[in-house]
Amino acid sequence: MPICAGTRSIHDRKIQEEGTGIMAKSNRATTNEKIAETVVATYKKIQDTVVGSYTKIEDASVDRYLAKDGETVDEAKARLKREQQNAQR
Repeated sequence: MPICAGTRSIHDRKIQEEGTGIMAKSNRATTNEKIAETVVATYKKIQDTVVGSYTKIEDASVDRYLAKDGETVDEAKARLKREQQNAQR
């Protein structure tokens, strides 16, 4: 008797114990949805952390190296953006 046939009968018995095959698929779908939600939530947390860290580094660099005397970080970023747009024209 092949190994697959023995495994299949165990699987069939398990489905019969759980009820219909549709119910077993439903449970798997629910589990997959929970896993997907967890993966997406974890990705968003990582993304927020990376973007937040980058923003802090960017602001510190602009403040230290690119801002003129008395200019805030936001003002310096806006000025640099305008200068870059004017240079492209």
